Amino acid sequence: MFGRFRRFPHTDDEKKRKAYEREAMNTPMQGGVADAMSMACRNLLDHAKQHNMRYKVVLTIHDAVFLHVPASEMMEVIRQDGGVLKKCMVDDIPLIPTDLDGHVLPGASEYRFGSSIDIYGAWGKDPSVERFIRNGLCPSLGGYKQNDEGIWE
Repeated sequence: MFGRFRRFPHTDDEKKRKAYEREAMNTPMQGGVADAMSMACRNLLDHAKQHNMRYKVVLTIHDAVFLHVPASEMMEVIRQDGGVLKKCMVDDIPLIPTDLDGHVLPGASEYRFGSSIDIYGAWGKDPSVERFIRNGLCPSLGGYKQNDEGIWE
């Protein structure tokens, strides 16, 4: 995908050849995901600039991106029906199957990444119900549910 090629030198060393074979099998998937994530991050940065948004791309790890999002932009960023993340990471990144020379396979359908969203208040810590409410957000975004008495748990 995306025109990536990986070349290997000739070797008569069996151990090296086996290592090259494993790397060759992994390269299309790992390289394709890496390229798609680079494109998604570029989309996120461009979107923020074009729409005067204040969220920041903080970190990417393999197939995940971590954002710092002001509460005032949270709903626009995470909306599942066309929010910023869905647009920049799913809709705008078509994954098109190709042969080993990079030619689109006849009759091939485009694929799209799926996505999931986790919200944290601090690095790796779930935000409190009070923090959601203080920022005008529904605590259900953090996985909280209301009990029969209407208390968020």
